[in-house]
Amino acid sequence: MPAATTASTAAGQGNIDNPLQGPGNNTSKTSSNRRSSIQSRADFRGTMTSNTVQHGAVTTGDPNPVRNAELQNYVVNKIELLKRTQFNIKKLNQLCSFIPDFILLDEVNRKIPYQLSTEAVVLMADVSGFTALTEAYSLRGKGGTDQLTKTLAGYIGPLAECILQADGDIIKYAGDAILAFWKTSQDDYPEDVQRAIDCALFIQEKYGSYLCKDVDITIKVKIGIGAGTAHMCGIGTEAYQHWVVFGPGVAAASEGEKHCNSGDVVVHASAWIHCSQANYKYSMRDTNFYLMHDIVNFINYEKRGRPAQLLKTGFLKVPNLKKESMMPVFVTDMEKIRPHITLAVDRKPEVLMRPFVIPPVLRKLDDDIPLEYLNESRVVCICFIHVKTDEKIDMDEKNFRENMATIVQRGFVKIYQNVTKLQGALSKVIMFDKGLTYLVVFGLPGYINENQSAHALKFAYRTKLALKSIRGVTDCSIGVTTGSCYCGVIGHQKRQEYTVIGRKVNKAARLMVYYPGRLTCDQDTAYFSKLPLENFKLMEAKELKGIKDVGKIYEFVNADSSDDNSIPFFQYPMLGREAELSYFKSALQRTKKDLANISTQYTIGGTLIQRALGVGGPDLSGNQKGIWMIIFEGDNGIGKSRMLGACIHEAEKMNIRVFTVGMTLASSSQAHFAISCLVIEALGMLELRTVPEREDYLRKHVTDADLAADLCLLNEILHTKFPLNPKYTAMDVNTCHTIGQHVLASLLRVTYPEDLILFVVDDAHLMDPRSWEYLVYVSKAPNVFALCSLRRSNAGSPKLQDSVTKQIYHNKNIKIIRISGLAQQLLLPLACQVMHVKGMPVDLEKLIVNKSNGVPAWIDQVLKELIRTQIIRFEKDGYNKQPMVAVDKKHLEKMKKAPKKSFRRWAQEDNDDNIRYANAGNDGFSVRASDVNVKEEINPLERVLVIKSDTNIHSVPVSGTLKEILLDAYDELNPNEQIILKAATVLGLRFSRQMLTRLLPSYEMWARKYDQGFNSLLEAKYFRCASGTAKQKEASSAINAKPECFCRDDEFTAFIGAMEQGGTSVEKRPKYYSCRFMEFMKENMVEVVYDVMTEDQKAEFHLKAAKYLDSSIIRCESCGGEDRSYLFGFVRKQNDYTVDTEEALRVSGNSRRRSSSRPGPGGDMGLAGIPHQGKHHATFETQLEGLKKTFEQGGTKVGNIELDIMKTLMDFDKSENQMDGCFCCRRAKAKEIAEEEEEINKFEATQEQHEHDVHGEAIEGTTHMSLQAPHAPSDAESRRNSTLGSFSPVPHLHTHSMDTHYHQMHESQNQPVYSMVDLRTCQCAVLQAKICVEMVFHYREAKKYGRCLQNLLDAAESDVTVGNGTQALVHIEDALGLLIRVKDGDLPSPEKDDQDDATIDEKEAEAQIEFLSGLAYFEIGVNTKAREFFLKALHRLGLKIHYDESGVRRESSILGAKMRLWRSHACFCFHRKGNANSNDNDDTWRKKIRILSYLHSLFKNEKKIEMALLVTIWQVIIAEQHGEIVHDIIPAYANMMDIYSALSKHRDAKRYEHYALEMIRSSVGSDSQIEPLGLITSANLFLSVAIIRLSRGEIESSSSAAYLALRIAQTIHDNALTIRVLPLLCQTLLLSLRITEIAEALQKLWFLAEESDDWTGVSNYYSICLDLLLNTAYPLEHFGVCENFITNSDWTAETNMFRDIETQYSMECSLTLWYARYSRWEQSQKWLAEAEAHKPKYHSFSTVNSDLKLLECQLIFVNHYLDSKRYQHFAKARNAAKELMRTLTKATKVVPVLKPRFTHLMAYYYRVRSRNVEAEKQLKMAEKMAEKMGNNLEQEWLIHSRTVWADLAIPTIKYFWLEHTEAHTLDWHSSGKIPWANIMFSLPLPAWK
Repeated sequence: MPAATTASTAAGQGNIDNPLQGPGNNTSKTSSNRRSSIQSRADFRGTMTSNTVQHGAVTTGDPNPVRNAELQNYVVNKIELLKRTQFNIKKLNQLCSFIPDFILLDEVNRKIPYQLSTEAVVLMADVSGFTALTEAYSLRGKGGTDQLTKTLAGYIGPLAECILQADGDIIKYAGDAILAFWKTSQDDYPEDVQRAIDCALFIQEKYGSYLCKDVDITIKVKIGIGAGTAHMCGIGTEAYQHWVVFGPGVAAASEGEKHCNSGDVVVHASAWIHCSQANYKYSMRDTNFYLMHDIVNFINYEKRGRPAQLLKTGFLKVPNLKKESMMPVFVTDMEKIRPHITLAVDRKPEVLMRPFVIPPVLRKLDDDIPLEYLNESRVVCICFIHVKTDEKIDMDEKNFRENMATIVQRGFVKIYQNVTKLQGALSKVIMFDKGLTYLVVFGLPGYINENQSAHALKFAYRTKLALKSIRGVTDCSIGVTTGSCYCGVIGHQKRQEYTVIGRKVNKAARLMVYYPGRLTCDQDTAYFSKLPLENFKLMEAKELKGIKDVGKIYEFVNADSSDDNSIPFFQYPMLGREAELSYFKSALQRTKKDLANISTQYTIGGTLIQRALGVGGPDLSGNQKGIWMIIFEGDNGIGKSRMLGACIHEAEKMNIRVFTVGMTLASSSQAHFAISCLVIEALGMLELRTVPEREDYLRKHVTDADLAADLCLLNEILHTKFPLNPKYTAMDVNTCHTIGQHVLASLLRVTYPEDLILFVVDDAHLMDPRSWEYLVYVSKAPNVFALCSLRRSNAGSPKLQDSVTKQIYHNKNIKIIRISGLAQQLLLPLACQVMHVKGMPVDLEKLIVNKSNGVPAWIDQVLKELIRTQIIRFEKDGYNKQPMVAVDKKHLEKMKKAPKKSFRRWAQEDNDDNIRYANAGNDGFSVRASDVNVKEEINPLERVLVIKSDTNIHSVPVSGTLKEILLDAYDELNPNEQIILKAATVLGLRFSRQMLTRLLPSYEMWARKYDQGFNSLLEAKYFRCASGTAKQKEASSAINAKPECFCRDDEFTAFIGAMEQGGTSVEKRPKYYSCRFMEFMKENMVEVVYDVMTEDQKAEFHLKAAKYLDSSIIRCESCGGEDRSYLFGFVRKQNDYTVDTEEALRVSGNSRRRSSSRPGPGGDMGLAGIPHQGKHHATFETQLEGLKKTFEQGGTKVGNIELDIMKTLMDFDKSENQMDGCFCCRRAKAKEIAEEEEEINKFEATQEQHEHDVHGEAIEGTTHMSLQAPHAPSDAESRRNSTLGSFSPVPHLHTHSMDTHYHQMHESQNQPVYSMVDLRTCQCAVLQAKICVEMVFHYREAKKYGRCLQNLLDAAESDVTVGNGTQALVHIEDALGLLIRVKDGDLPSPEKDDQDDATIDEKEAEAQIEFLSGLAYFEIGVNTKAREFFLKALHRLGLKIHYDESGVRRESSILGAKMRLWRSHACFCFHRKGNANSNDNDDTWRKKIRILSYLHSLFKNEKKIEMALLVTIWQVIIAEQHGEIVHDIIPAYANMMDIYSALSKHRDAKRYEHYALEMIRSSVGSDSQIEPLGLITSANLFLSVAIIRLSRGEIESSSSAAYLALRIAQTIHDNALTIRVLPLLCQTLLLSLRITEIAEALQKLWFLAEESDDWTGVSNYYSICLDLLLNTAYPLEHFGVCENFITNSDWTAETNMFRDIETQYSMECSLTLWYARYSRWEQSQKWLAEAEAHKPKYHSFSTVNSDLKLLECQLIFVNHYLDSKRYQHFAKARNAAKELMRTLTKATKVVPVLKPRFTHLMAYYYRVRSRNVEAEKQLKMAEKMAEKMGNNLEQEWLIHSRTVWADLAIPTIKYFWLEHTEAHTLDWHSSGKIPWANIMFSLPLPAWK
């Protein structure tokens, strides 16, 4: 059947008629002629195209809506059919890749089994060194098996391609061997043998040596070639089929391979006889064996055994290959390899190919899951079975094929039947190097079972007996091992097989060979089987080839010793099941009471047929009965069997007869097994062994004739052979079963007329449907009660057939009780019961509580495993070397009565038996079995468990029973759900659903399936919503609770709906799709599923996760980002709601990391764009037009900011115009400014009116003096900088990324973003740090070490941004270690062509590490190390600055830098030309700028002004050459302003101030608004301008700049910046005596500093309060409060903050002066000493102002000592004052605004020394300077001093400050009412004067 036809039939489409064709046209029907799939698809596409055109024509002209709907349905059906056809063709191709050609090309209807023979050239390739390689990788522990598989797959894949390209048919992959052949004939033998030899030589030439560098082992290939007859057999059953090839040709190739050395090609004589010796270079190896070297002449070039063309320059990059064995890339066309697949797809239906493929593969193919997701690392049991045949069969050449094929077929059937019963899988049948061999695996996906080791041994024992019964089989050898193996696909995509690979596979094969005729197993298998010790016999130790550390080997000798279907009895009290047990007892008592009320005389009326069919007679069902069956339902290992045991114990105490049966996998395949066991025991027929005995027994005891006549209906249950009653011969089977149920109920009623009997079935989910029907029916009888345990599957549905489910889940008389895990408080008592101990260490209890999930079976398993490995041991009670926890004695009281074993199975027709857990003391196979097995009476109160010393008990992995339980649940999921679980484990315990969808393969295509998988996993309680509170989660996790989501999100739901194909509305989606943040309900599931994945799968998922995070734009909620309180990953709306391609993700990640992508008005602007070249960027009219757009687009906030900037700059121009230029120029300029000011005022008034009309209220004013409190308090990290006058050297990561976010959002949404800017709670850098850490984890696991290093450094940078320097150093150390490991070769270095990784430039990485180390040490205050690392990083980046204390080299460097700067300004054209080829993507220059900015702060605060000047000049040079205006040039100019001001070069400082302000001016009123980062830069610039202008004495313009900076900071809600601006503003206002504004500003400062927990802000508040008190006598805070703050504060806690040192010094100087003014000399001297100890080394406004306070204090001391005639102290104080005056003479040049105060104090000094003339001169000079600067404060104090010194002041004025300040009588609200000159402090003079 053609594939297309098959697909349409399978899809239910059949023949879709074309509604466009009229009644006379029948061509729309499907042609009966068979066509190829390619032609069918072409015709189908053509039909769709023509129909679509017709459809369009008809719909436009035909108004009939019904016909239009038909046409639309037709097109939709056609499209759906095409999709299904394509899917089926793809699946058929994949199926064919698992089947050899001779099966594909065989007749379609040939029945299995069959045999064919052909002449063939056979090639056998075997990899030598594979066993050694396996051992080497196994020693590497976790991940070794996966690495082994990758190595082998990377080697075998190319070998297979060589064979396939030579038209060879690969018959089998057998681990490390390949068997292939070429069908031929006698005439074609020479050509085909030569082709096989050519292929083998090519393989040796190109792939002969494979070096595994990580283990230093070279593997090679050995190739043997033979020729002869090959017998091809198809074997198997209808359900599962296989193939095998054997015969002389195969044997010859195998012999040839055995005579090979590594790298040889040996030809057997059977093939050599067809060769001409002249055509070959060869040598004799042994008799009949020839070693091939080369082919001299070719018989037929068209039959070459190697590819015709090779790509000359290409080589296949296979890991760890030697250079000389690099693999050339073939010019291959995949369509030309195995062309038979296309033929098979066309001619062979899928149903004939499916039986040849193992079920785990079929599940993936059916769900269209990539086969690589089938590859897993699992703990499996391997059974290698070797069958030894009679030698006579080999000698009988005539009948050899038939005899051997019969043996192979019979062996296959017996093995398949046995392995199916015990949930295993028959994987391979091999007949070459080791003879007839079968490979059976337990534990493959879909075949997991907690008792798989026991099942494997039982299967092997049974199979050994069964195989030896086959005629022609003389012996059988079986090797069984248990351990971790790779389970997955190996080979070539055109010919592959599902296989298992690993050390345990090799070991099982070796056991099979080295112990012939025996069933042997390794120690792990014996232990994990939990079978009694007497079943195992220790074997003689042998060295197994290639196997190290063989361990103990056992022979399994007895499989029948544990045949017991009884339910185990537990000798200790039941724990945590009181409610369930109470319900059972009450139900049983009620049933027993009802039975007593029924008449003991039982009369049967009517015939049994009538009674059974409800026609007549009384009903035996006992309808008045309430609950007649209780089912305990729960997960595997949860304690169901123990629950049944407790119920049995209670029933027997009530004198109720109990009959039990425990179901097993072996018994599940036997019809009527459970009901038969129960009934035979209940009837007392256990000891009756034969059919006649049973029949006689029943005839004797059943006296009712009708009932006896109907016992024939129970033959299958009673194991009798009563003749069939003639009245039933015409009835159908179902009717007979219905009557039989009534007969059985009657039989039990007759047997127990007055007694209640209890039927108990353990593991009832294994019971067959017929047994269920009988059990449910007989339970209706008054004297029968049923009790069962039932295991639920992982998805919540019972492990039952649908018919059984309907019987028990929809019956009100059957009670289902769900058994869940034990509560945490019961886990310790359970563990003590299991181990028969009184107590155990606290750490062991924590392990049990944290990892067991309340599963008793896991506790039992892990404790016995710890005993076996001697991690824990038993000690006597009283052991006190470890913290112990004991259990209550009541939990260890042994139950007195144990139930008898009530049934011994006798109906054993097969050699199956019961495999289950036994008593807690009798089920462990252990090296120290005496510790665990309770064979003697042990008093648990006399011993405890202890942990071996120096052991980390918490590192115990999830293993054993719990792991098998979880894997079993995992295997029952469909493939899509499995992939979801795998991907989720990569993300961790909690994860974002949106991020998880990005990891799923082809989510866009299979969105519906994946989303349904999410729904199922939520319902099955694998996942739950992680957004709720602990109580909400607990409630939703209850057993019967429905899943509930607590993170509703309509937008996310809409996204999910949009992703589904077909546009299904969201309302039709499953109900839990709004959940966007999930978590695992079972933490252990994460570990188990993660371990199942191969390393490649893990790496793939980790890489996807890392790339998704890397492509995300990181923006916190306060900055306009999404609410991501749950996790990262769901970070950007545009990125989250679209499905990006791999290329888009890569580009997005690169752009996120590339800082050069930041927008800005001068992104690539050099000197040509700098305004100081004499050009304005826009006219005034253009700027006003731009402002209009800003108001229209961005609202009033941004518009008002730009308007304020224009007005402030205009004020600056006005003040400068008054001082500079001639009179005419000043007048013209003043006129221009006035006109512009008038236009601005008109514009402002218009906008205010417009806003008032629109909003009904006036917009907030634009006055500079506005101080508005923020809307709400919030926490924000303090951004502290080194000095008030320099830009804060905050790392650019935060600001850069934030600016990129705003730019991208502005572009994507086309709306203003500034309303979303709120930096008070900005967490962008915090999120960046967290996400970088996540990316480090994912990139490290994906082995992308370049990206890992990159993100480690990004994380360190983000930590520095948020002030966490210590954590940054941790990341830096990790990055350095990673870099060293890559350099040393311990980790592979990234490849250049790997787009998912980043190459590592060692020099650049080391420079970045040193730079970040400098940042981190700068942040934590270790300035010496910070400077050292900064200079090292600068040197690595190509800029050498020497830290030379002598100053010789420093002066030379400064001169050279100045010359470079002059050249760049004077000859910028030449300079730009020389740098035109610079790399724009190079971040070197940016790092230089940042380092230089930090060094500027460090050097300045160390008072190394020359070094600070040097680094600042270089910062300007580099910024002008490469940088952007906003990010680089303006900050550089600000630092230049600061350093020139510190050098007293105010003209130069003013020049750079002008440059910076012109740049800001150029951006106002432009086409686009000022961006948020531009606003931050503007605010910092105006803050710097305010500082510089204040220092120069331009007080009014300084306050204007400060107010503007404050306004911008408030607009963007940057509290940290506001806290920096307010102290400066207060200082300017204090000099202007604007007390009300000062009070308002200080209140705001206090509010923000307290709410933000900003130490600097709080200390500045108290410092300014003291200044206000000292200068004006107005107390905003009481002096005592300020003093207490200084005294009680720990000033050493944040010594890295330079501003705190300044503030501390200022406050100590204030206290010194305060006490001096009040003549409290001791306190003043005390604070003077403190102040001198903390004096900074540099000059700033704050430090110079503090120095002036000390000078005033010293002068008061001079006056005091002179007045008291203490001349010695006078001299000392005078010298100190003179020293201060000399210092201040220089300092006031840096801060000229304080020169009036200094001059004032100099006048006071002269006045004290009676030098009145000089004093008067100084007073006049001070008055003149104060008046010029607008220093109102100093002017008023000078007036006061002149009045007091002239003795013209009355005492009230003279002592006003002293009398009112300490008493705090003044109120700042009334400031200005008293003349300022009357309230100033009076500087005292000697009394005698």
